[in-house]
Amino acid sequence: MVKEKDVQFCPNCGSTNIRDSELVPIGDPLKKVAFYGWDCLDCGYTGKDFFIVSGTEHKKILKEKFHKK
Repeated sequence: MVKEKDVQFCPNCGSTNIRDSELVPIGDPLKKVAFYGWDCLDCGYTGKDFFIVSGTEHKKILKEKFHKK
């Protein structure tokens, strides 16, 4: 039996068209505190809260939250 592949997607639009982001500043830019995150190439959202779920769960979330087929 083949294991289902996990999918990482944008919490803003549901897209899987994402990439590792540059440093995202946190708070005071002079302190240079930041974290690595991801960028959505479809809607431009940047953050570290991109979800990773099974392919089946991703389809379910798209249907329920983003109303896509």
